[in-house]
Amino acid sequence: MNIFATLLFILLPSLGWGSLLISLRLFRQLNGGWGIRTIMGLAFITLILFFTGVVLKVPLSIASFWTTVSGILILIINLYAARTQISWVEFLFHPIFVFFILLLILSILHGPQKYLAYSWDEYANWLGVSKQIFFQNALLSPSFSYAHPEYTPGWRLLGAYPSLLQGKFNEYHSLFVLSILHFSFLGLVYESIYIILKNRLQASKFDIRILAWSILLLLILTEATWKLIPTDMLVERPQIYLVCSCILILVIASELKKYWLILAGCLGILISFGYLIKSSMIVFLPTSLIIAGYFIYTQLMSFIKVPKSPRKKLFDALLIVFLITVPVITTYLIWSELKTTNRCTTSLIRLLDPELLGKISLDRAGQLAKDFISAIYQYLINYKLPITLISLTSLLWMLSTPKWRVTAIAILSFCVVYCTSLYWNYLMCGDGFNSYLSSLERYIRIPLRVLHLTGLLFGLILVILKLKRELKDLFGRNANRRVLYGIYLTSTVLLITGTIFQANLSFKETYQRDEEPYLNERVKTIRDELPALTSLINKKQTNFQTILIISDDKVGFDILVARYYTIEKNFQKPNIQYIFKNLSMLGLKNIQTSQSIRKKGFITVLSGVDIIWPLGWHPDLKSYLLKLTNNKRCANNHNNYFIIADSDISGRYYCEKK
Repeated sequence: MNIFATLLFILLPSLGWGSLLISLRLFRQLNGGWGIRTIMGLAFITLILFFTGVVLKVPLSIASFWTTVSGILILIINLYAARTQISWVEFLFHPIFVFFILLLILSILHGPQKYLAYSWDEYANWLGVSKQIFFQNALLSPSFSYAHPEYTPGWRLLGAYPSLLQGKFNEYHSLFVLSILHFSFLGLVYESIYIILKNRLQASKFDIRILAWSILLLLILTEATWKLIPTDMLVERPQIYLVCSCILILVIASELKKYWLILAGCLGILISFGYLIKSSMIVFLPTSLIIAGYFIYTQLMSFIKVPKSPRKKLFDALLIVFLITVPVITTYLIWSELKTTNRCTTSLIRLLDPELLGKISLDRAGQLAKDFISAIYQYLINYKLPITLISLTSLLWMLSTPKWRVTAIAILSFCVVYCTSLYWNYLMCGDGFNSYLSSLERYIRIPLRVLHLTGLLFGLILVILKLKRELKDLFGRNANRRVLYGIYLTSTVLLITGTIFQANLSFKETYQRDEEPYLNERVKTIRDELPALTSLINKKQTNFQTILIISDDKVGFDILVARYYTIEKNFQKPNIQYIFKNLSMLGLKNIQTSQSIRKKGFITVLSGVDIIWPLGWHPDLKSYLLKLTNNKRCANNHNNYFIIADSDISGRYYCEKK
């Protein structure tokens, strides 16, 4: 029941807030428009939480509650107003509803599980911060500790939203938000396919829906949008969904040839939402201006053909630019004033600093460009090359098709601007976190997946449209009709079966992490051993606790996991501090400082902390622990013990069973 309630608390208010922009006439054109309404609703919810909870300082739990109640009320009013126009059959067979039910069934079948975050960024930047937001009931607080406070807060806020509503933090609540966002995007893809085929094919609604579903399921099975059920909370996924959503709004506008003010408003809200998710969405602004230019050009051409109301045409053109650009500019300026730190990688002003522009003339700029292009080339060769080639071929085909030329230009312009901006970022902010081409594969995956999704999507549609005469002839013959429908429906059933199988594996991966066995074991060990450790600390009632984690970790991952699972305890008992340090037994290295420790000085390092927490068994650690504890059994089986400093005798340690 809790799972069902959580999913409803995400879906229903999203549909409600999204209905504010999607008029009754428009959603009939879009086969219900349930996808575009949901993704717009999630955008509204994030923006509302940002402005009320962060700007106006309203407690986030209160902001979340009233946002949810208001969204549900808006939905009820909208459904009542459209009661004679809504086809509930269309809704029941719409992807947003079908995938919602699939997620609910999988959640029930797998039973109560604990979501297992496994990536560095989930602990340091996304889920870790969402968890702190939940317990602090605010975004900006001196008690917060996270890696990059200058990152825009949208993904962190949205991750905390359903937990704030229910009063209990649960990682699956955050994952369900991402799942609903993905389903809403897939719903928008379905609606875009539907309206294109409806305009270009002389076929029944049933045939068009089956074709739209077939294309959508093919995209899912090729993982063009990644997994149907997301397996992590990394921020790349929503970025891909939102960029593609903006491009699909252009497609819808070109197919409908009206409702452009509404669609321009949708575009502006989505870009603002995308910026709050990740500041890199700012690079979509040039593409949005291309879309705005297309809207304005079409408006002017319609005026030339029918010279009527010139002032209104001019006003509408200016209003389109306003609706697309002003929301994101406003959001950008507000966050620029609110953020507590200012890193080069997330600041337009610093990226365009005249003092930094001199780097362009350095030899390093040329070498970086060569390495940058070479690294991208290698990645493209090794990562889904056939899909990349098919997608590029589809885009070239689109460029030769006048109707979709602007769409193809928009897709290519985003990819070019994004890659250029990424190179510029490496050049201008090449120190520390953004070191030489660091995380390039993760960054470049965004334009590449946008290319894959849009290329495959429009490629499949173009093939169907190219064969529409042949398809019409085949379906027009009574002798063939039943056989073809049988093949058609059988293929769709097989695609659905494959999708369900894929989704089940994805959900299983969220708590078993079979693809990451080392990290899976490490995270579970830390999570399972922490309660015994914190229980010991509570018994001691010592105000300051320095805990030294000893493992084979090379990058400081273990300390992130330990901090994450003590967030709740830190807020519940602020008088007890959990200060974690980390030593690697691989070369006796202090992970925080990256400095090696001499064997002679290792015992001094160990004796300078309150608690030693061995993760796993390390043969080189035995002799050191024997000197500290004088306990042979503890030293030989140290993976089963915590080593605690004696508060009465300095330098003496004793062992406590885990």
